[in-house]
Amino acid sequence: MQTLFIGISADDFRPTKKKKQKWYRSTRLLTTTNGDVLAAFHSDSTSTFGRRNLLQIHGLAFSRSSLNALRPLDLQKLIDGANELDAHVSEIDLVIDDTAGVTPVAQIYEQSLPHRYKDFIRSTFLKDYRGKPTEPEFYGGTSIYYGRHGRSYCKVLFYPKHLCPNQRIYEPGNQLKYNWIRYELKLRGTAALRQGAELLSKVSSLATFGCNSMTMQEAVVDLFGKHFAYVIPGPRSSRRKLQPWWSELLRRATL
Repeated sequence: MQTLFIGISADDFRPTKKKKQKWYRSTRLLTTTNGDVLAAFHSDSTSTFGRRNLLQIHGLAFSRSSLNALRPLDLQKLIDGANELDAHVSEIDLVIDDTAGVTPVAQIYEQSLPHRYKDFIRSTFLKDYRGKPTEPEFYGGTSIYYGRHGRSYCKVLFYPKHLCPNQRIYEPGNQLKYNWIRYELKLRGTAALRQGAELLSKVSSLATFGCNSMTMQEAVVDLFGKHFAYVIPGPRSSRRKLQPWWSELLRRATL
């Protein structure tokens, strides 16, 4: 833990009998004083593939919320520590946030309809599956899933953060004071392993000479670019240009 975090040791992770993880006998949680989970450490593997540990770092640990006791999380130490420990990424969630109002929300809803999305959205997650289209799925009247529904599949989520009930943002003293649109890229399975390894390599402060090093912001935008984009309709999907507002949002996200 001291290789990954500043000011955190194994003693700060408390044993729990709740929230057990499949393939592990033991779970220890790092929580806030209010009981919100920042990270979970799973050990005593029952897998036949060899001994291993699993560290899950929850989204709250990366946030600027007043509920986050780790803020600001030293992301560079976490990445360098993961490389030092020869860690493998098994799941990864990356986000681009729009707090400046660049996103044309009504336009996105319209362009994501079943009869329109193939013209306006390019994504590796929206390919036809078993002869059936993988259409964007509207959820709760405000959120959109781009990709197959289910925990084990890669996808992109679009949702207004100020309407999200998670992270207790409606509590007094923790409410958002502005509209906030979030784009969340979820990588799972082999995609997480492969691209997570590339991510750790590219943003490490110990990157070897000649390596295409990036900032975390640049790496996030690069991964979004590989898997998802709002585009201008054209004859060939692979050559369609980005919609100007999406291009501007990506530019801002690299800063």
